[in-house]
Amino acid sequence: RERQVVLNPNSGSLKRNLMFEYSHKGDVLGNPNLSNLGDRPGAVEAYRKMIDIARQMHEADPKDQRARSDYAIALSRVSAVLPDNAYDERIRTLRQSIQLQREVESVTPDNLLNRADLVFNHNFLGDALDASGQVDLARKTYEQGIKIAETMLPGTQSTLLATTALIHRKLGILQGKRGERDLALRHARTVLELSNPATELARKRPVDFQRFFTVRGFSAMGLTHAALARSHSGNAQDVKEARRWLSQSLARYRELSKLPTFSNTNRNEVVVLQKALEELP
Repeated sequence: RERQVVLNPNSGSLKRNLMFEYSHKGDVLGNPNLSNLGDRPGAVEAYRKMIDIARQMHEADPKDQRARSDYAIALSRVSAVLPDNAYDERIRTLRQSIQLQREVESVTPDNLLNRADLVFNHNFLGDALDASGQVDLARKTYEQGIKIAETMLPGTQSTLLATTALIHRKLGILQGKRGERDLALRHARTVLELSNPATELARKRPVDFQRFFTVRGFSAMGLTHAALARSHSGNAQDVKEARRWLSQSLARYRELSKLPTFSNTNRNEVVVLQKALEELP
């Protein structure tokens, strides 16, 4: 494909196909958000090539919204495989990606895929800000992601639902650590409501997705109460509620672990829940 691009430098379709090939290669090699081979340096190399092509196509025609969107997605991809301590570069890259997506939104506000990508990027940027110690900015970034998601919910789009629930959970934990009980539990209860299997919307979702999504409501309640229990306003009731919800989550995951669709993400979630249970005061 590279040789074809060299021989046909003006072919936008060939360049775009090559960009996608580098993207898929990076995904397989080391994207931590997907099943991968654990080769992060290889993923970085592939994504860098992807970004070079995406940037060239965007700069060649700044009015091409698809090229702008592709460039934004490429930036988001590479941010995921940067070294864990590369906070500044990750934050800068994600902010650039979000800016490009905002520009796409201003021209095509009905582009739901772009708006969903904005939610995902606010989740990733919030994580990077939180990891770098910028907790207040992380909270504001998560809240911005929630506001965008709310314009597309309720719905059945699995990835958007899961990300929205995850952001609410993170906000619950952040505010729980600060002892902000009402705000923290409001976010946790929102996850519980979104994941409730008894609703009409839940019955329209893929069965396997809903099985695992239901547990996310339990875990959000457990982790938020655990954060409150360790805060300055923590009390015995928080410890009791944390233990109840965390134990319920772990019991449900033990049942689900028998399914072939039980993933590494679920296994990692079990580790997080078990650790939170063990660390309760």
